[in-house]
Amino acid sequence: MVLFEFFVWSVTIIAALFVIWFFLAGFKLVRDDDVGIVTKNMFGATLPQGQIIATKGEVGVQADILMPGLYWRIPIIWKIERGPVTKIKPGSLGVVESIEGRPIPTGRLLADEVPCNSFQDAKAFLENGGCKGPQVDTLRPGTYRVNTKVFRIQEVPATEVGREQVGVAIGLTGSPCPAGTTLHPNPPVTTSTSRTGRRSSGTRGSAARSWRRSSRGSITSTPSSSMWPCRMSPSCPRGTLRSLSPAWARISKSHRKKLLP
Repeated sequence: MVLFEFFVWSVTIIAALFVIWFFLAGFKLVRDDDVGIVTKNMFGATLPQGQIIATKGEVGVQADILMPGLYWRIPIIWKIERGPVTKIKPGSLGVVESIEGRPIPTGRLLADEVPCNSFQDAKAFLENGGCKGPQVDTLRPGTYRVNTKVFRIQEVPATEVGREQVGVAIGLTGSPCPAGTTLHPNPPVTTSTSRTGRRSSGTRGSAARSWRRSSRGSITSTPSSSMWPCRMSPSCPRGTLRSLSPAWARISKSHRKKLLP
C-alpha cells in the first residue's frame, strides 16, 4: 500500500513539473532590438516543392515576424527565435538578396522592386511576386525589422558625389543601348519626385538624367524611363547616388570642367 501511494505521488509530481515546464517553455520575450522569427513544426500543410517560407500557415519558417512583446505558443508546435534588427549606418546602404521567391526573368541580374515596406513585410513581398536573388531596391540608413530567414542584407559604403564632381552611373543590367550608341538617348520624359531615383527596370549602359532641388528640398528627377542609368549633372546634390545598388550600376566620379567663354 505504501509503495502504491509513493508511485502515485511520484507520477503526480512528475506530471505537475511537466505541466509547469510546458507552460513556461511556451513564453518568449521579443525585445525592442529583436525580431521574432517563427517556425511551425507540425499540424499544418506541407510547403510546395521548392518553397521554403510559409505564407499561409504551412509547416516551416513563417514569413510573418513578431514585433516586440511577450508571446506564448505551444512549444511542441511552434518555435520562436530571436534575431537582431537590421541597422544600416549613415554613409552606407543595405544591398538585399532574397532567399525565397520567383525566379528572376532570363537575362536579368536583379529583381524588380516590390511593395513590401522596405523588406519588412516578407509575406507581402512573396505574395506580390517578389523574385529570389539580388534586389534592385536597397535599404537607406536606418533600423529595419527584416526577417533574416527570407532576406540577406549586406551593408556596403554609399557613393558620395562632391560639390565639384559629377557622378556617372553605368548600368550593369537591363536591355542594351541602341546599336552604335554608348550613351542611351532619352525617350519621352515623365517627371516624378523621388528622394532616391529608384525604379524597377533599366537599360544597360550610360544615359542622361537631370536632377534639381524642388522648392521643398526634395530631389526631383526627370527620368527617361524606369530606373535608367544616368549621368548626374554638376548641380547634383551630395548623396544623390547613395541608393544605387553596386550590383546594378557602376559609378565613376570626375571633376567638373569649366567651359571657356
